[in-house]
Amino acid sequence: MQPLKPAFLALHPARRTTLSPMLYPTLCWALCLLGCLTPEGPPQGTTRTAALSPHRQAAPAYAENTVEQLLKAAERGSAQAQFKLGEAYLEGLKLPLNHNKARHWLEKAADQGHAEAQLRLGFIHYQGLGVLEDKELAEEWLSKAAEAFRELAGEGSAENEEKAKAQLQLSSMYAQGLGLPKDKKKAEAWLKKATPWLISAATQGHAEAQFKLGTMYYNMHEGIPQNLEEAEAWLSKAAAQGHAEAQYELGLMHYLGWGIPKNHAKAVQWLSKAAKQGELGAQFQLGKMYYEGKGVPKNAEKAEAWYTQAATQGGAEAQYRLGEIYGGMDIPQNHDKANYWFVLAARHFMAAAIEGDVWAQFRLGQMYYGGKGISHNLEQAEMWYTRGASLGGPKAQFKLGELYYGGREIPRSHEKALEWYEKAATQGHVEAQFELGRMYYEGKGTPQNTETAEAWLSKAATQGGAKAQYRLGLSYAQGKGLPKNAKKAKAWLSKAAAQGHVDALFALGHMHYEGEGSAKNLEKAEAFYIKAATQGGPEAQHKLSDMYFEGKGIPQNLKKAEEWHIKAVNQEDVEAQFQLAEMYYRGFKMPEDEKKALEWYEKAANQGHVEAQFKLGHMHYEGKGTQKNLKKAEELYIKAASHGGVEAQFKLGSMYFEGKGIPQNTEKAEAWLEKAANQGGAKTQYKLGEMYYWGQSIPQNHTKALQWLSKAAAQGHVEAQFKLGEMYFEGKSLPKNVEKAEEWYEKAANQGGAEIQFKLGEMYHRGEGIPRDKGKAAQWFSKAAQQLIKAARQGEVEAQFRVGHMYYEGKGLPKDDSKAFLWFETAANQGHARAQLKLGFMYYGGEGTPKDEQKAEAWFKIARDNH
Repeated sequence: MQPLKPAFLALHPARRTTLSPMLYPTLCWALCLLGCLTPEGPPQGTTRTAALSPHRQAAPAYAENTVEQLLKAAERGSAQAQFKLGEAYLEGLKLPLNHNKARHWLEKAADQGHAEAQLRLGFIHYQGLGVLEDKELAEEWLSKAAEAFRELAGEGSAENEEKAKAQLQLSSMYAQGLGLPKDKKKAEAWLKKATPWLISAATQGHAEAQFKLGTMYYNMHEGIPQNLEEAEAWLSKAAAQGHAEAQYELGLMHYLGWGIPKNHAKAVQWLSKAAKQGELGAQFQLGKMYYEGKGVPKNAEKAEAWYTQAATQGGAEAQYRLGEIYGGMDIPQNHDKANYWFVLAARHFMAAAIEGDVWAQFRLGQMYYGGKGISHNLEQAEMWYTRGASLGGPKAQFKLGELYYGGREIPRSHEKALEWYEKAATQGHVEAQFELGRMYYEGKGTPQNTETAEAWLSKAATQGGAKAQYRLGLSYAQGKGLPKNAKKAKAWLSKAAAQGHVDALFALGHMHYEGEGSAKNLEKAEAFYIKAATQGGPEAQHKLSDMYFEGKGIPQNLKKAEEWHIKAVNQEDVEAQFQLAEMYYRGFKMPEDEKKALEWYEKAANQGHVEAQFKLGHMHYEGKGTQKNLKKAEELYIKAASHGGVEAQFKLGSMYFEGKGIPQNTEKAEAWLEKAANQGGAKTQYKLGEMYYWGQSIPQNHTKALQWLSKAAAQGHVEAQFKLGEMYFEGKSLPKNVEKAEEWYEKAANQGGAEIQFKLGEMYHRGEGIPRDKGKAAQWFSKAAQQLIKAARQGEVEAQFRVGHMYYEGKGLPKDDSKAFLWFETAANQGHARAQLKLGFMYYGGEGTPKDEQKAEAWFKIARDNH
């Protein structure tokens, strides 16, 4: 748990890594490669100091006169002053970054035997900071530093802080093999020599010793057994004395539950103390907590403020987050500020990425991918993702898996996606484990294997992955890929729901609604649906709307039904808006309300919904929900018609022929009508054929009528086929042909309803429009009767009247006045006027029932009033 120094916190403040002090200085030399990325100037509200020194703390540690004094002391030969001056130039903390000046002063201090200066020089040459990389020279300086530390450390236990520091440094160098042969035993030996002083100093209240001791107990540092209680105790003591790094570490422990129970309130308390002292990581973490609403109320403005403080100190991750926020996430969009912070972040990530930092490589890949602070470049994005992934970065591995799986930016390869997902999943990446489970479940990039799928999903779910928990729960609920098990389904869905997973909340609501795995419980269903709906789940919002509308299991509440439906529609697509307008217009599930229908039709129409444009035009045409406005109707019809709306094209054609509200224009009328018909709609073709046949709104033209009726008939349009038969029999615009007429009549009757079959029977019976043929008449009457009796028994009033008529006439059914009377009575009682009249005649004549003039008169009056 060794604390991260600002240079590394700048990249990823929340990351936990044990690092040698050798690695503390920032990898500044790579920044020169990014000169082209430097923004022209800081956005309003950002200090110029921060812009000049973006990678480290902006506030100078020395006042100007102190820097001058330091310079004078260094020139007089003070090794400590020379070291501090070199470090200031190296890290850009107190003076502008300048590698040449840094090396100059560090060499002067190192030549005098200054151990820390020798250590820094070793690092400079080892990493090639402002100089060519030189491992031999680095080894020479590191060895000198080790010897100097050995002299400082002495052979006995530490007697003072400087000696303890030297011993700790030697322990670290032996442990990592830097300047000294890697030797675990020697590392532990030097640590043990320093430990008594640390414990003694810590016990006497030395804050730095308390902090160091706390980190050692947490990290099991070379030979020190891990003791989380001791770690928390020592860190708390240091934190209570105002030690900023201890406050930060303690805050993180409480936030993440490292060795102690999670406690966001205590996390905020300690992080705030550290942040106010300028601790970059604490500032970043507070910004993150306020942004996500964890431990504190969600507050985008406070998140922005804390991120800005961290970013101004050079926190690259904070700079990146600010770029995202100013890009339009939760605060007003500001492209200049977004670009400014993205550019600074890109500079840092580039420098660290070149040196092999996997997190920086991942972020750099993201920035090239999204064109954030750097020009969009998919090749560069893929290259950096691949570098980070190859070095074991799970985030980069997961992202590569996503890219190969999606196949949008790079060629799709489920096999490569599986490979990278597996690498990330093996390192515990929850999303990768979920995706891997899904691929095994679906058999993508690998043979289907439900056992392996369940294993990976279980790993992700056990780590708290809500998506995996939901997927497992759903699989158990539906019995897809896993044995159906309502108990396990509820268990996993409940875990996902506890994390606010909307679909899991909805699924639990559904299980209670349907009574799956337990007794049906509509109150619990409603409660889960409300939770999901409140978080914006459109399915839950629709379901609640239905429940309140139907009043099933809960009190009916049309107002709530309407409110939830509107919420669902407001976040859904244009089709949902159109459907809501239809519901208001028809009074289906919503109170009929033409004004609200008009409002929603307008919203959908403004987004280009063709049918909504037509319906809106129709409302203006009819004056429904608004004043009649034929000009507005024409405009809307033209919009819909121009995008292929058949109804709008047809209506426009009719308007131009009739000249209602707009100038009559036969040419435009025919053009629009034929456009509608040419789209292949049989209904439209039939309608146009009828118009030409009768001369309705357009000049009569039997040739064109035949053309359009033939097209509709060829598509199976029953009325068109019947009309075509009529034209062949009458010889209109084509030679009379009785056989063709019969052929078309029978095509219509064979696929048509009972009405057409009955009509064809009547025609054969009477010889009207077709040669008389009692045999064929009886055949079609019989077919009609079969359909009519079925419909009559299902309660269709017109069918009941027809069946009564057929029994009365003996057409298709044996003549039977009693049965005729019963069917007429059934239809009459449902309000059928002609059946009521027929019933009156049967009572009057005593047909199928005893004669009763009073009842006859009563039914005649009912029929008259109902006509």
